Amino acid sequence: MAGTRAAIRYAKAVLSLASDNKQAAAVQADMAHIGQAIADNASLEAALKSPVVKLSEKEAVLKAIFPSVSSESKSLFNILVTNNRVDILSQVASQYGILYDLANNKENAFCNHRHPDDFRIRSQSHGKA
Repeated sequence: MAGTRAAIRYAKAVLSLASDNKQAAAVQADMAHIGQAIADNASLEAALKSPVVKLSEKEAVLKAIFPSVSSESKSLFNILVTNNRVDILSQVASQYGILYDLANNKENAFCNHRHPDDFRIRSQSHGKA
């Protein structure tokens, strides 16, 4: 995925800044909201990734859509605009969530069974064979 390493670097920088300011949890909430908004709105994602849309317009859109985010999140917007990397905002938001969870010793667990009784049913059938 293009831009993933850059997204990780930006996410690490924002997490460091947010942690120093004791705002990591607030920024996590911002990043979850931003990532979900971009995922739910294809036209927003297209506008952020479009080379035709001016950077100043992208910045104005972000400020209009996310007026109440933390100062650290607004700083991220400014840096991404300055460095012409607004197109990776959703990836940065996603990577921030991953890094935040790691920093707070949280892990995601996934159950791959189709039905909660699958394991019990398989165990019973193997015991009778």
